[in-house]
Amino acid sequence: MSQPSPEDVSRPRGIGRTLAIVLALMFGFLALFIAYSHLPGAGAGTASDLVTPTTVPARPVGTLTVNRSIDFSSVRITVTRVQEAAAFSDDSKHPTPYTVRVYLHLVNNGQAAVGIDYNSLARLLLPDGVVVMPQLVTIPPQVLPNERQDGYLDFPVATQVALSSLALRFGSGTMVAFGG
Repeated sequence: MSQPSPEDVSRPRGIGRTLAIVLALMFGFLALFIAYSHLPGAGAGTASDLVTPTTVPARPVGTLTVNRSIDFSSVRITVTRVQEAAAFSDDSKHPTPYTVRVYLHLVNNGQAAVGIDYNSLARLLLPDGVVVMPQLVTIPPQVLPNERQDGYLDFPVATQVALSSLALRFGSGTMVAFGG
């Protein structure tokens, strides 16, 4: 019985290696394609661009332009406007009859990133002394140096309120009054 020559033995391994390399390259290109297609701005200017829908208040009660600012941990927080409505089109959960939406513009003027835990720090102060926690926060919790962010906080309220009688408190004492 004759033994196979070294050339015959190496051929199947060579085909196996080649096949493994080809498969690895295919999976690599597939992974790059998937990663690229999910990057911000990938495919910009094409018909497949996503459009952010405009938020529409359902049964709006009122809107107030505020444009008042506070400084909180080197971040300038500006309350740009406040709206009250029975609901908003981009918010599927509203456990109370009304929602007060507070629009914020943030700028970090410091040299370090600042974390802001809006759920534990932000409170809406009602005229009767009731303090309300936010039910929805759309602002990222970290603000990088020289970064600008826009977003809003939604607060559930049981009745219609005069927006100018409200205030937003951050932490224990920093406060923005909406009116007056």
